[in-house]
Amino acid sequence: MATDDADRTSVFGARAVGKVSDAKALVITAAGQGAAAAFALNHDLVAQDIERAVENSNPSSRTPQHVPQRAS
Repeated sequence: MATDDADRTSVFGARAVGKVSDAKALVITAAGQGAAAAFALNHDLVAQDIERAVENSNPSSRTPQHVPQRAS
């Protein structure tokens, strides 16, 4: 399976670790790689959330929303 230096695959959120990425990995090594992958995936998701929040906080990037007016 092809991965980058951070064990990322071509599918967002999917990482290859353990026996998939290293056929010689022992169980403890695979477990450690799994924990590192979970930490890295959490980092990617938080970075994505921050990027979206920044985009949504920029008034020029927002799509104008129709706000209904109350009848008086």
